[in-house]
Amino acid sequence: MEEEFQIIDPETRELRSHIQEILADGKMFLKEHVKPEMHQSVVELGTEICSDTGCARQQVIELRSWFTNRKSPVAGTRHAAR
Repeated sequence: MEEEFQIIDPETRELRSHIQEILADGKMFLKEHVKPEMHQSVVELGTEICSDTGCARQQVIELRSWFTNRKSPVAGTRHAAR
């Protein structure tokens, strides 16, 4: 299961291209669960292959929690689910 997040400027609501900083920070914790998308302002989080919906649900909750509840590594940006 995959979920994409956009990196936005909280004041202008425009997309921000800071994927490299987020990937560098995320790789330490998320390993293969975080990867860049085609656009530099989008990051994708993905679960492992799960045998049931309970496993997938738990992994999505953990990935979402880590990503949305942490301070952005790039000053002045926020994360928004797509």
